[in-house]
Amino acid sequence: MSESVTKLIKEEDEEILRMIHDDEAIYVEGIYELDKYGNRVYDWEAMEYSFYSDMEILVSLNLQKYTKPRLSVAEIDELIESNKDILIKLKDEALENDEN
Repeated sequence: MSESVTKLIKEEDEEILRMIHDDEAIYVEGIYELDKYGNRVYDWEAMEYSFYSDMEILVSLNLQKYTKPRLSVAEIDELIESNKDILIKLKDEALENDEN
């Protein structure tokens, strides 16, 4: 292979690994058996099942990752301030329980 083809393959491999790491892609394994002539006979049903199963996991991971509520520091400070009395009461109760 030429140096430019080798470089291109390396770049593509790095991009594929990045996408898998970032939950943007899945890896689908070719599932096969060898026939009596040594040729690969692919198990399409098993590969399709693996694909859909992995896609469900990928979608679930992305839903968890991107649907978490994200609060700013100001919003967190506001929540703390607005719930300060409750937090102090819970802390006092915890301290009281620790003493008993």
